[in-house]
Amino acid sequence: MVFFAHTRKGYETWLSLGLTGTAPLWVTANVLEEGELHGTVLQGANVSAFTWTIDPGDSASIAAAVHTIAEHHPGHIIWAEGTTVFD
Repeated sequence: MVFFAHTRKGYETWLSLGLTGTAPLWVTANVLEEGELHGTVLQGANVSAFTWTIDPGDSASIAAAVHTIAEHHPGHIIWAEGTTVFD
């Protein structure tokens, strides 16, 4: 499973599940500080950061981001924070 968090709360949920070593995480630019991306908490984790932010209510942008994630992780289930997106 791949996680997509577009808010800090979504990131903290992923972190609380203890999946840093097993489930890839994608975040938008506003979720993590640069130091966090390279800090000890995420050491060994598979984290990718978009260079832009996504408004949590912007379903078109969320769908586009999920599509991008799916291109990088074909065949995997993608958990998108608080979102229902259909192809």
